[in-house]
Amino acid sequence: MKQAMKAIISITRALVLLAAIAITSSIAAASAAEKSAEKSAEKSADKTAEITTKTTPPAVSQKGGTLKTTTLMWPATLNQFVSTGAYISVISGFVQASLLTSSESDWSPLPYLAQKWQVSKDLKTLTFELDPKATFSSGKPVTSADVKFTFDLILDEKKCLKCASYRGYIGKLEGIKIHSPQKISITTADVHFYSLRKVGGVPILEKAFYDKGDFNKDFHKVIHGAGPYTYDAEASAHKKQIVLQRRKDFGINHPHHLARYNFDTIIFKYIADKIVEFEAFKRGDTDFYYFNYDAFKFWEDTGSKVFQNPDVTRLEYPFNNPNTFHLVAFNMRKGKMDDPLVRQALDHLLNRDLVVNKIYGGHNRAVGTPFPVGPYSQSPKPTPFDPKKAGKLLTKAGFKTADSDGILYRINAEGKKERASYSLIHTKQSYEPWLTIFIEDAKKAGVELKVRLVDWSVLGKALQDFSWEMAAFGLNSGPVPLPRSMWHSESAMVPGSSNYMGLASSEVDRLLESIATSMDPAKRYPLYHQLEKLLMDLRPMMLLWSQKKHYVAYWKKSLSPTQTPYYFYSGDQLAQPFYLHWTAAKTAK
Repeated sequence: MKQAMKAIISITRALVLLAAIAITSSIAAASAAEKSAEKSAEKSADKTAEITTKTTPPAVSQKGGTLKTTTLMWPATLNQFVSTGAYISVISGFVQASLLTSSESDWSPLPYLAQKWQVSKDLKTLTFELDPKATFSSGKPVTSADVKFTFDLILDEKKCLKCASYRGYIGKLEGIKIHSPQKISITTADVHFYSLRKVGGVPILEKAFYDKGDFNKDFHKVIHGAGPYTYDAEASAHKKQIVLQRRKDFGINHPHHLARYNFDTIIFKYIADKIVEFEAFKRGDTDFYYFNYDAFKFWEDTGSKVFQNPDVTRLEYPFNNPNTFHLVAFNMRKGKMDDPLVRQALDHLLNRDLVVNKIYGGHNRAVGTPFPVGPYSQSPKPTPFDPKKAGKLLTKAGFKTADSDGILYRINAEGKKERASYSLIHTKQSYEPWLTIFIEDAKKAGVELKVRLVDWSVLGKALQDFSWEMAAFGLNSGPVPLPRSMWHSESAMVPGSSNYMGLASSEVDRLLESIATSMDPAKRYPLYHQLEKLLMDLRPMMLLWSQKKHYVAYWKKSLSPTQTPYYFYSGDQLAQPFYLHWTAAKTAK
């Protein structure tokens, strides 16, 4: 049971992303993953060697049963390529498949649709040999033509208007060459230490299916792919539930797949509120419940009737080195948020210590870096609550006079009066207690914050069309941070890109490009440290907090967690949710 506890609680719930997400990080695993990738790259650089990976496979798990879970946000589209939400990526990860997947133990690349791969001597050309057993749910084999179609589609700004985040992640390609129906080479324009993982992680689309319509608008109500599950349109219902069915014809049988994808049916019930979700769990309508920012109070109520039920198991485990955090982002493109002094002042007006202790009962820790703690970070301290320093920064920014209501103002470069009044949007009702503290402390310093609760679709649209000033949400990075897509100036003015804040800095660009081309981690880590410091100086966002521990409860009559500590660490909750190896309980019907 102890092993099972380690496996389950050293996890987070993949379905609580962006608005309230929690994902764990591992220094050793991340470092080992990089070293593994670099050794592979060095080997291939010698003689274009075929790269294979070795991993100890988990035990084969029993198949069958149903997993009942939730989605707290209803996706605006089922097409993950054009979506701004992460929830659909979780669901699509069961239906669509990429060329490679990753080991849960050390994050090394493993076969998926591709059974073998090679990296050229110059580290730019990636050659994949497809698994002949890989098929789409249509029954047709996955071919090189499908792979080429997928990348051509993503990189076409007209055919996929909202694929900017994918384009930024993949980077520019120099060419794609089909050698045979089962063999294809993809050449990147630039060397990147993580190219194999980036290219290999893109979900592959079936050309015969997706080439029939307009990718921008015709595939919002369907998910189709080569993964182990199919989307059950008949059983699914709009804003009620999304149902997936395990494919009986899924032929990929690499050792690491044998213990994954065990449930015959997965039901994602749409429940938009954590309180309502907990009530559903108590009734047995869902099989597990993850206690996070919105639900610590439920966990602390140990006298609750549901926790007295011997069939409910409670587990907790330290959330070591989390690489997920909440933040307040600044739209730096124009207007009031383009002044770094103002951004720094606002950051000093948030009392993080009060929030994590009073609002979150000590379950959270304040965050001081956007990178996972470890070799990528020098672990800077969180921004202290310092109204006096904030006042000095505002004065330096020109805010020296106050209106009758106490709000400061300045005369801007256009000769117009500009009040220290800023709008902030967010999607979580549970944010409001700490936002209230923030509003009150800001007002004492002569700053007005106008806070508005909006639907995720509204926030997503605002982020895409740049019609916002401040926004509160959550972000996560993988075990190896890849910051280019979020911070490079090339994507600052691209709608739908991951550069939400519109950061455009030549010095940041230089560091990002140096990180990408540095194959030696000993030289790359100091570059991350320089970038970390520069980001804190530029202050594109206010870093908030992350969880200290994982808290989860599940019904033993329904679920059986893995009995080996295989999960964790993968670090990619979108591709590998923590219940990836769970099975239905033997007593479950």
